[in-house]
Amino acid sequence: MNAPVQQKAFSRDFFDRQDPTEGIGELIIPFSFSSIYDEIDKDSKLSEICAELYDKVLAKLKSGDLGKDVQVDVIDYKDAKQGGKESSRKYLAITRETNRKTRITILARFLPYGNKLYVGVDSFVLGNTNWLKIIGTIALTLSPFVCYLFTVLPAIIQGMVASLNPFGGGGYQSDTFGQTFLLILQYTCCCIFPWLIFAVMFLWLNTVRNSRHEGNLLLGLRQSFNQILNTRSFNIDDILMTLKSVLPLILSSIREVFEKHDLPVKSLDEFTATIQTINNIQNVYGSGNAVAGAGGKASVSRPK
Repeated sequence: MNAPVQQKAFSRDFFDRQDPTEGIGELIIPFSFSSIYDEIDKDSKLSEICAELYDKVLAKLKSGDLGKDVQVDVIDYKDAKQGGKESSRKYLAITRETNRKTRITILARFLPYGNKLYVGVDSFVLGNTNWLKIIGTIALTLSPFVCYLFTVLPAIIQGMVASLNPFGGGGYQSDTFGQTFLLILQYTCCCIFPWLIFAVMFLWLNTVRNSRHEGNLLLGLRQSFNQILNTRSFNIDDILMTLKSVLPLILSSIREVFEKHDLPVKSLDEFTATIQTINNIQNVYGSGNAVAGAGGKASVSRPK
């Protein structure tokens, strides 16, 4: 494979993304595919087939048929938590940012499993950045400091004024400074520090993880605070055009390699035919991550 390969680790620590698919969007099950192909004679042949699949699919994706706004990356993902017990896994990541700020990501991988070949292709969509939610979270994070301005700060000013009183005794000034310092210490230890820990752990943890993994603060914010999918016709057309163009290209490349090595292609043909019958994508609010819809619809759900 002549293309540059990015090396990315995950699960390095608590503040790292725990899975490569975290934050990249909602999974669209009807546009996702996985299957096992067994009875491949030798490990050497299996490795050869995997390498050939990556090369063939990558060459087709970079042929220019998909337009200039489609980006293709080769990424070696390593689960740092597993250490040397598990090797890295190669992914082909295909992304497109539409004019209406919907980010489409397709992840393809071809992995050996014993004498079997695993083929997985998953599709994700991510809405635009929800700046209103970001501003609200920032305001919530800063709320203890606002309380500080209206509670502790007036007491400090009052203490300073009292200390400058020419008729006040030295002992009184000392007591005022001591009380003011104690008030600041109590508020900081009992309110500010615990709140900052809470904010990082619950309000900004996903942003820290996503930004660290992507190396991009704005993308990390978007992956943590995003709008629901825009289901207006132009945006849906953009999504369907992308998925119905990229996925058949990937599947046809896989098919060529399979035919060369006498592997069954029926499941590939069935999936290719199925995705062409899906004509809509709609939001469904529920507790799951993604569900398949009926009546020619791909339904995407997200937690409330």
